[in-house]
Amino acid sequence: RAGLSLSIAAVIVSIYASWNFAWGGRAMAAIILFSWWVLPISRFSHSLYQEASRMQRRWRLFLLAALFLVALAALPVPTRKFASGWIQPAQTQGVFASTAAKMMECRIHDGQRVQAGQLLFRLSNQELAMRLTQRAAASEQAVARESSIRRQRDMHGFDLDLTPYEADRKTTQILYENTKREHQSLFVSARIPGYVLAQTVPNAEGPSRSDQTVPDATWCNPTEVGRVVPEGALLATICSEEMLAVIPLTDRQLSVVAAGTQVKLRVANPAGKVVQGRVAAVVQRDEVGFLANSDDHAAFHAQESIQSRTSGNSYAAIVEMPTWDSPQQRPFPGATVDAVFAAPSQTVFSLATDWLTTNLRFLAD
Repeated sequence: RAGLSLSIAAVIVSIYASWNFAWGGRAMAAIILFSWWVLPISRFSHSLYQEASRMQRRWRLFLLAALFLVALAALPVPTRKFASGWIQPAQTQGVFASTAAKMMECRIHDGQRVQAGQLLFRLSNQELAMRLTQRAAASEQAVARESSIRRQRDMHGFDLDLTPYEADRKTTQILYENTKREHQSLFVSARIPGYVLAQTVPNAEGPSRSDQTVPDATWCNPTEVGRVVPEGALLATICSEEMLAVIPLTDRQLSVVAAGTQVKLRVANPAGKVVQGRVAAVVQRDEVGFLANSDDHAAFHAQESIQSRTSGNSYAAIVEMPTWDSPQQRPFPGATVDAVFAAPSQTVFSLATDWLTTNLRFLAD
């Protein structure tokens, strides 16, 4: 009976809170608890008092009642705090096209694990290749001119000033090195180890293939080889294997959740997977990145919903997720996660004080 009344009261409070009528739900919950707890206890206490009065043992009843109330007030009750958040990689790398170029080769697919330094895409830019050849030739000619003038000065004793030739050699070498680095950027590699999150091909401006892009096609799709990639286009995202759960905290949760607090997480993807962990840190929301380029639209919108629902929360708990055995078990970035924090136990007296302070505050307004 007691457990059922508590469950009904909690459901009523949550329903009324969703209607922005929280004080009404609290009033209904108080009426239910009063009718299911206080009235039966009052009747039972009255019958005990009459029996004790009849037997001239009222002092024993008062002593037992006092001991019971003291024991009940000091009884430790495990405290649980519930919250929702999302999953995101501990580290990400956006793979961008540094210049407009044609896609010549793609060596990865969505979800593939890659190592740091592994070649991902090979692009081609004819104009850049011609400029590299020209500047390489100009650099060689500048070196040859300087060497020739230096030999004439040393062999024949001519009074020749090498300063302009040295300056020309340095300038052409700098231009050549810059163009060489720009050309090397056409060979796009991974800077961090992790797995590939493919990105959707946008409606690129400028020249492209004559056929149309397949709806929701990604740059990792072999059919996109030969398409012109716009400058700055996001080709893929490399996500580290290490995952973090980001759990926004309310002010009340922040008072009991700290680094080291035990937490139980239920990840929505894969469905129903429950993991145990500890809070690694509590940070400000501004320090937490938001993976807005996820290609999993359902996960992205779920994360966006949590973001908007918890926009007033200034802090978030960071929980390190365990390593997943296979890509099928690994959750997508943005997948929702439900958290249960195991806060330090509180006594019944402290819980009652907190409840009265919080839920009866509207009477003072």
